[in-house]
Amino acid sequence: TTVTKLQVGALPKDGLSGVSNYPNPFDSRKGGTKFNYTLSADSDVTIKIFNLFGGKVAEFKAAAGGAGGQAGSNDLPWDGTDSAGRRVAKGMYLAVIEAGGAKVVHKVGVIH
Repeated sequence: TTVTKLQVGALPKDGLSGVSNYPNPFDSRKGGTKFNYTLSADSDVTIKIFNLFGGKVAEFKAAAGGAGGQAGSNDLPWDGTDSAGRRVAKGMYLAVIEAGGAKVVHKVGVIH
């Protein structure tokens, strides 16, 4: 006989938790923001920034075991520029953070 457990509610994000960024919103003329998150184990981390139309603005990565990819608390900075190095326009952006088999979508505001 096989017993199957049924989990009710949200699926756990085992590999990635506590996602935030500070400051939020931030003024890209005065500096950037830092994404903070906790990893349950060393993991590759990818953060993709999208505008509200779905266009990818920037992407950055951290390797498992390196800065930003270590088990425990981590930070990855974003200076508010796109992949060509230009400062992004003010507005709302979506950051998609992927690590440890989990994906979190987080809102980020940019002001000028």
